[in-house]
Amino acid sequence: MILGILKHVAQRIERYYSSISDRPSFVRRLFGSRRTDPLRYEHVIVHSDAEGYYVPQDFERVIFPAKALKIPGGMIGSVPRLLQECRGLAKLLEIPAGLDIESDEVLEAAESPGSGKAKWQRYGIESFSCLRLMAACEASLKAGAAIVFC
Repeated sequence: MILGILKHVAQRIERYYSSISDRPSFVRRLFGSRRTDPLRYEHVIVHSDAEGYYVPQDFERVIFPAKALKIPGGMIGSVPRLLQECRGLAKLLEIPAGLDIESDEVLEAAESPGSGKAKWQRYGIESFSCLRLMAACEASLKAGAAIVFC
């Protein structure tokens, strides 16, 4: 099931990047009009996991500010949307509610992907990452602070 979902997501990403490449009106299209085919899990997939910001504001699409602003990673994501997407992924991964992200069980799953009885354990790295992102989102919303990748 997860492989089917990943294949579907990969196809959507390919279509997304095909639709924006080699078009001079990309910025106008991005900010001037709505895309009719939204990318599912955009704030997880499109935003860099190495650098950039997520801000505690709700907006549909990842923002690509002008290069002159020199935003690290060149992208700004929405914390509420990231949290929503991670909660959806947590359901797909069958992560139990209230699972302690600091528990040995979670750390062992991350260190031994592909093993374990539960789906979330077999996808230990993905589950670990999902739980960490959800915790960061909740802290961000509580404090009104950005999540910074650097």
